[in-house]
Amino acid sequence: MQQLAADLVSYDTCVGVITETHLKQKHTGGVVDVLGYVMWRRDRQRRRGGDVAVYVKASEQSAIWTFSGDDLTYELMWVRVRPVSRRLNDLSAGL
Repeated sequence: MQQLAADLVSYDTCVGVITETHLKQKHTGGVVDVLGYVMWRRDRQRRRGGDVAVYVKASEQSAIWTFSGDDLTYELMWVRVRPVSRRLNDLSAGL
């Protein structure tokens, strides 16, 4: 987790996608949180291995998007990310 956090921060990553996380329900927020990022995850149901996680920079708007035909037997997760325009933020800061 320390290496992941260091990579996300040092590369100024907006969205990081992790596959094969092997996380279990007992691995709650504090264990997998990265400061400055929101984590979305989908754990495999009743099977070992798999799992996916998406880390999105906290300054960006993000939310899970659920497909109407979603099937929980698959580790498929959609995350909608709406980047906040850095140019607009820079411009308004200068006013």
